[in-house]
Amino acid sequence: MELRLLAGNLLETQCDVLAVTCFGDPAKDATVKALNAALSGLVLEAAASEGFEGKSLQTLGLHTTGKLPAKRILVVGLGNKADRQARHRASLHH
Repeated sequence: MELRLLAGNLLETQCDVLAVTCFGDPAKDATVKALNAALSGLVLEAAASEGFEGKSLQTLGLHTTGKLPAKRILVVGLGNKADRQARHRASLHH
């Protein structure tokens, strides 16, 4: 398995699995919204049907059905961004 960290337009990335992160509500996440638009609403539809809320370590996987160069996408939840930042700041003081 080869993993690469890429910068650039995710919608143009050719790969087997495109993994992206999501802080909290996927409907409010810019990356998820872009993928959802490119996939004709399938991302948020799947998120709703599978109960994906962007909570820490939740995952949502989808085939792109040829609508993107990436064969599949994997959305990994990171939880609420504000809570995560607060925990990080608290850990710096220990």
